[in-house]
Order: sequence, then structure tokens, then C-alpha cells
Amino acid sequence: MVKARKGERGSVLILSFMTFALLFTVGQAFFTRTVNEAKLSEVSLSQTQAFYLSDGAKNVALAELRERATSNIDQQVKNIIDVATLQAYLPSQSLEFMRDFSYTGASDPRFALTAGTISPSAILDISRPDAGGGSYSARIELFPNGDATNPGGGVFVFPYRYQISATGTSALRGLQQFVQAQGVFTVTIQRDNFARYALFTNTHTSPSGSIVWFTNQTTFRGPVYSNDRFSFANNPSGTFTDSVGQVQQTARFYNNGNSILLDANANGTKDVPNFQSSFTRGQAAIPLPSTTDKVSQQKIALGLNSGDTIPAMANGIYLPLNGSSLKGGIYVQGDATSVSLGVDVSGHQKYSVTQGAVTKEIVVNPSTNTTTVVSGKSTTTYSGMPKNLLFVEGTVQALSGTVSNETQLTIASKSDLMINSHVRYQNYATTPTLNALGQKNMLGLLSWEGNVRIATSAPNDLQVHGTVMAPSGVFTVDDYNKGTARGTVTFLGGAITKNYGAFGTFSGSSAVSGYGRNFVYDGRMQEGQSPPFFPTITSYAAFNNGVLNAPTWDKVKGNVP
Repeated sequence: MVKARKGERGSVLILSFMTFALLFTVGQAFFTRTVNEAKLSEVSLSQTQAFYLSDGAKNVALAELRERATSNIDQQVKNIIDVATLQAYLPSQSLEFMRDFSYTGASDPRFALTAGTISPSAILDISRPDAGGGSYSARIELFPNGDATNPGGGVFVFPYRYQISATGTSALRGLQQFVQAQGVFTVTIQRDNFARYALFTNTHTSPSGSIVWFTNQTTFRGPVYSNDRFSFANNPSGTFTDSVGQVQQTARFYNNGNSILLDANANGTKDVPNFQSSFTRGQAAIPLPSTTDKVSQQKIALGLNSGDTIPAMANGIYLPLNGSSLKGGIYVQGDATSVSLGVDVSGHQKYSVTQGAVTKEIVVNPSTNTTTVVSGKSTTTYSGMPKNLLFVEGTVQALSGTVSNETQLTIASKSDLMINSHVRYQNYATTPTLNALGQKNMLGLLSWEGNVRIATSAPNDLQVHGTVMAPSGVFTVDDYNKGTARGTVTFLGGAITKNYGAFGTFSGSSAVSGYGRNFVYDGRMQEGQSPPFFPTITSYAAFNNGVLNAPTWDKVKGNVP
């Protein structure tokens, strides 16, 4: 056995201490790094939470602003009966207007006015202290974007600029994220117009009184209203992307075949409509237009003043004149055998109107402000253009054709108006969905005392563009319950009728006869547009431009530890 000498034992001890010190240092460094990485991970998680909370707060504020600037204002202005109420906000009281009209009830907070450091503004604060993993708050601040104006008649325009400042605070470490969004929009208040509705019924039944059920085959984009009550079946039931309103306080629910009336949005889990905006019950009735309105249209088409008497006239196709200049629209006394719309090689609107053996070809030229009429071998050019109203004091027995992009037109008849082929806009889009946004061409189809009917001679998979109104009848398909399935009616517009008209019959999900419906709302009507001389409503309504768009400026401001 060899013993370690005293010097060697000292060296071993020193080496042991050095090894221990090295291991301790390495261990401490590893521990410190682990702790630091854990802290960094926690900070990163906290920042992520704060970002999503702030972004969510911004979106909540945008949704709140959009709701207030659309349906809330629309609800409030319906109560205005005196135009002086709106005139009081001109030209510099747009913030006061928003404060006074963009809420739904007494408990709903309103925008608060402030003088501001640079310019006056209206402020609405939103907060949620327990937003699942933290909290958030947002401030909506509105500024005038120019003066409020009254460009004509009963139209009032209120322009705004908005800024949303949102803060998210994470539960971990209390880190914050700030987000801002800005944009502009206008609110236009004017006399309401029936054209704004995707669907309006006076009595929501078939003409025979049968209940019309909204099921999962029903989708409406655009406002829906009835002076009666709606009926909903199954879960899911119909889908409604915009406001739905009815006069009755209760809605009807299928209830597995034992229908019940409830003052509710749904019948438990049995019948559940998808209301993506609102469903308001107990609303005031909106009277459909009367014979007085029909007479007003006649006088416009004849170029008469409101106090004039409509003269007795022989059957014929008239373009009323003041000397050699046009002063009215196009007027047909008696039935119109056919009305065909077309576009000439220069893009101008053509009308071909036939009554019995007589046909008049009419071409309107806006560039020269002239109208050329061909009847038989006679060709005459008149100064001016007819008003955009074709009135038939009888029945339109066949309607078809194309509305030029130069033209906005209403075709009105005393009795039935029958569609026998496609009626389309010259300019429209099919993507992302069927629409005519940004286009000028527009059409109203109106039967005062009869129905708007799709004739048996119409082709399969029919296309109809325009807003349809039948205040005494329905929009329907002739012989809808006979023969075989005829495809789908693709309809771009809205339907305003006394009752709900039938289009076809089905067995389960399969068509048996008539047409299926593909009704697409014309979004231009929610911007305050409507076909010319289309009947208006006595109350006011709100129309918007821009508030539903994405913000024009949207960015993250930064983190605060």
C-alpha cells in the first residue's frame, strides 16, 4: 500500500475545491438562465395576451360604433315628424345629433360632448375589467368631418371622423398593449323609402291566408319588416343579416307542429332563427302607399302639375309634349302588349312599347339631350328626355330586357305586371356575390292594383334585377304548383307586397314545380338610393356610407411594461 504524501494530499484538496467551484458556477449560470428564460417567456405571453385584448377591444368598439350609427339612429329618427327637428342641428351640431339619436333606451349610455384641446368631440368609453386573462378598455371619439348639410328636400347629411383608442392589460405582469383605428363615415337622414327593404309584407301570409314559415332555406340580407308577424320553424330557422321588425308583439314558432306565439327571439332550442342584427317587435305599422300615390305617378308621367285633372284619353302610347319638347315620362293608356328594354350601340336606353298592332321604338340620348321616337315609317326627334317613369294605365302583359347603365327607371302599371323573360342591369357584378354596387342602372317594378307575376312563358333559371312592389297583391309565379321544376329565380333587389307570394313547391329539399328563390338584396338601397318616383314612407330613416368599411388607418402603438 502506497500512502499519499502530505503535499499530494493538499493538491487533491485544492483540486476538489476548484471542481466544486466550477460546478457551482456552471449550475448557478444554468439556474439564472432558466429563470431569465422563464421570465422572458412570461413577458412574451403577457405581451401576446395584451395584444389580443387590445385588438379585441378595438373590434368591440367598432361594432358598438356601427350599431349606434346604423340601427340605433334608424330607430330613433322614425319618431321625427317635424323637419325642423333636423334643421336645428345644421350646420355645426353634428356631435349633438349623434348624442341625441345614437342610442336605444334610457339605460343606454350616450356619447358625451367635450370641447377638446384641438376640436370638439363626442366620446364613448367601453371597458371590461374581467376579459378572461386580463382586462380591456376602449374610447370611441367622434369629430365633425365638415358641416352638416341639407342638400335638398328632406335630406340631411352628417359627416364624421372617428378615432378608436384601445388598451389591453394582461393578467400576467400587467403589461399593456395600445391599438388605434381611424376612419370616416356619413349618416344621411331622409324620408324613408320602401325600396330600402329586402322584404316587406303587409300581411305575412299567402293570399289565401296560409302561414308562411321561415326555415333554414330562408336567408335575407337587408332589412325585413312586416305589418303583421313572422313565423319561424326549426333549429336552425332562417338567417337574417340585417334588422328584422314586425308590428305584432309576438312571433309565431312552429314548436314541432303545435305552433305557439311568443314575445321572444326563439322558442327554446326548438325554433331558433339566426338574427345577426336585431329582431324588434311591437313596432308601429307602416302604411302601404294608397291610390293617391298612384295618381301622383300618373300626373308625373303625363307632365301634369299636382293640382291638374287627368284628362280622358284614348288608348295609345304617349310621350307628353310642351311644344316640341318632352315634359313627362312615357304613358300608356290601356294595356301594354309588351315592354322591351334594350341598349343601342352607343349605350343609350331603348324602349320598345307595343299596344296591339302599334309599336313605338324610343331611344334616349343624354349626350344630346334628345329622344328619338320611331312609329311605323315615322321618325321624330324631340328635345329633352322623358322622366324616368313609364306608367301603364292597364296591364303590362310582357316585360323583358336590359336597363342601360345610363338609366334609372320605374315601370308602374295599374293592374298586373308580367315578366316573361330576363330583366337585367347592363352593368352588375357576380363576385364576391351578385351586386350592382357603384353602378347607376336601377329599376323599380310596381303594380298598383294587381300582382307582379312571372309568366309561364319565362325561361328556366330566370334573372330579375330591380325592386318589386305590389301594395295590393304579391310577387309570384304563374302556375307555380303545376308542371315540373323550372330552376331558380335569381333576384337582385327587394320585394314589397301586401302578401307573401308563392314561387314553387318542394318535397323535402327537392323542387317539384315552379322556381326556387335566390333573392339577393341590392345594397345600394341602404345608402339612401331608390328607383325614381318610388313610393316613400312618411317617417324618416337613417342611411350610412362608410361606417361598415374597414378603418382607413389601424396600427399598434406599442407596449408598456
